[in-house]
Amino acid sequence: MKRYAAIAFVFFALGLLTQQACASEANEDAMVIEQLLRAGSNLSKPHAVDFYVYLPSRRAADTVAAQLAKHGYTVRVRPSAAGDMRWLALASRSMLLSVESIGNSAAIIRQVSAPHKGDYDGWEAGVVK
Repeated sequence: MKRYAAIAFVFFALGLLTQQACASEANEDAMVIEQLLRAGSNLSKPHAVDFYVYLPSRRAADTVAAQLAKHGYTVRVRPSAAGDMRWLALASRSMLLSVESIGNSAAIIRQVSAPHKGDYDGWEAGVVK
C-alpha cells in the first residue's frame, strides 16, 4: 500500500509542477503583452505572432509544419541558428493578443510537436499601432 501511496504522491507532485509551470508561462505571456501595450501597441488590432518550436530533424520539422498549417499557421522550416543540429519550425499567424489566445496556440504547438520531440521555445510579436 505504501508503494501505491508513493506513486500517487509522485503523480500529484508532477501535477502541481505542471500547474505551476503553466501559471508561470501565463505570467510571462502577460508580462510580454503588457510590454507591448506600454510600447504603444493597439491590442484591439491583430498582431503577427511568431511561435518557435525546435525539432531534432528536418523530417520532424516538416511533419510538424504540415500539421500546424492545418491549424491555420504559416510555417517556415530552417536550421537552428544555434548550430546545434536542430531544426526550427517558425509558426506564424495573425491574431488578437491575450494570455488565453497565446496559451491556446502554445498548447496546440506543444500537442502537435510532442510526438516528434519538439521543444516549444516561446513567441514574439511586434508593436502594432
